[in-house]
Amino acid sequence: MEKYYSAIKKGLAQTEQTSIFNTGSDYDLIKACVSFLKEKGYGVKEPVECVVKDVDTIDKLIGYFYDRLRSERPEYRSVYVHEARDRMIAKRFIMKQKELSGLSEKAALKECVEIVKTVLDHYDEFHFKFQVNFSVFGNDKLGWVTDRAIEIINKKYKAKREDDYQKQLDSVIAHAAKDETFGYDDLDALLEKLEEENKDG
Repeated sequence: MEKYYSAIKKGLAQTEQTSIFNTGSDYDLIKACVSFLKEKGYGVKEPVECVVKDVDTIDKLIGYFYDRLRSERPEYRSVYVHEARDRMIAKRFIMKQKELSGLSEKAALKECVEIVKTVLDHYDEFHFKFQVNFSVFGNDKLGWVTDRAIEIINKKYKAKREDDYQKQLDSVIAHAAKDETFGYDDLDALLEKLEEENKDG
């Protein structure tokens, strides 16, 4: 366990090394904490990277959904918005994601934004046989909508991780090929370290 404590201390120290030109990065600290928690048997999930930055309240989440529907799909230009119902559904939607993922409310809201965005981005893939409104996210019978959106998100993240890993691998091999002092043992050790990091991430 000492190696985990040492990595956490090192990562913590790095976050405190700030200057005018450098704000302390918490990348190593996060990595060390994730490794420690996995060693202890906890499941750790990478947070969803939400590209829609300004949606940070329930009302903005609902507004984002309807604004995109109206602007992107002609059949929804005059869609009726039931504000009280949608606010209640949005609260339940966020709380459910919070419970499922063990996240803070703020992080759960980001997940919900990404789920809503994914449904809208891939609207035709859902083959809706009815006009949708925000209640598709809070209706147990339509739980498949959220499940399908999460499946799409997970596939996207898996592809991104594999792409990042391949880029790192190519970089290590290219560096080794340029460096004449670099032996096969060094390359094996580097590749093993990279593989380990990719497994932890």
